[in-house]
Amino acid sequence: MITLLCSLLLSAGVTVTLPPQASVSGTELSLGAFATIEGDDAELVARISALKLGYAPAPGFSRVLEANALLNQVRALAPGMAVHLAGAKTCRVLPMTEHIAAEDITKAARASLEQHLAGRGFGDCTLELVSSAVAIEVPKGNSACVLEVAPQPERPGYSPALVAVRLIVDGQTYRTAHTSWKVQSWRQQPVLLRDVRAGEVIAADMIELRRVPIDAGLTASALDSTQVLGTAAARPLQAGKMLLSSDLVRPLVVKQGDLVILVVESGAIRVRTSATAEQAGAVGDRIRVIVQESGREISALVVSRETVRISLGDRQPTGERQ
Repeated sequence: MITLLCSLLLSAGVTVTLPPQASVSGTELSLGAFATIEGDDAELVARISALKLGYAPAPGFSRVLEANALLNQVRALAPGMAVHLAGAKTCRVLPMTEHIAAEDITKAARASLEQHLAGRGFGDCTLELVSSAVAIEVPKGNSACVLEVAPQPERPGYSPALVAVRLIVDGQTYRTAHTSWKVQSWRQQPVLLRDVRAGEVIAADMIELRRVPIDAGLTASALDSTQVLGTAAARPLQAGKMLLSSDLVRPLVVKQGDLVILVVESGAIRVRTSATAEQAGAVGDRIRVIVQESGREISALVVSRETVRISLGDRQPTGERQ
């Protein structure tokens, strides 16, 4: 008897059967996602199945749909067509979900931040997670949830670095997870091997290069080995101290008018000649000197009290003596 009744209903129009409960995927809800639609007109059945009903419930929630309200929406979509309801009076819709582990969010944020820092010259960095991500349940989409890291500032700072990870479900951002990182930059820097008195000149056997942390405020005052040698301590300095520009004074080793040896380098070839300093300078300064043999004025690097140097590839004549 029931089978005969269903056959008569189907031949007369469309039948929509509601289950008492159903689980759906995605973030938008359509009638065909949870109800069974039957009828002779395949095109009409497809249209009714695609009927949009708004949002799908979020993870942890449900949505109850009433049969009579659904019947009115279907009849509005297919006026003049006989529409029959079968099954439950209400349907509780539950979301199908996908579990996104906190470790996956953290991994995506770390990889992106490392790439971002390396691409902007912050090669030797360590990252420490300050605020941890938490696991998130997202609606199960037609494909797996995609973790997409939001664009980061063009100029990376030090700490804290904020990294936002977008959880993309079916092409739409469902939620954004935020992570915070302590970024520590490291560099090979000259460090004192022993205590140094104020005024004592820094020699090569007094320092060694060590991998040390560099904070943003120290970057401008950090020195390399060539900038340290020949300088003098501005005050007493203890062993283990990373040398900064504020720790040192650069005594003038060449005075204006001094006779110096000019070393001209070209690959493995070195030529020495005499020159007169036109400027005073400390080790590492570039000063003007006049080559005695030719009278030509050039710019040379101060190497020591007696020596200045140029490389033919870097030579920058500044003019000739009149």
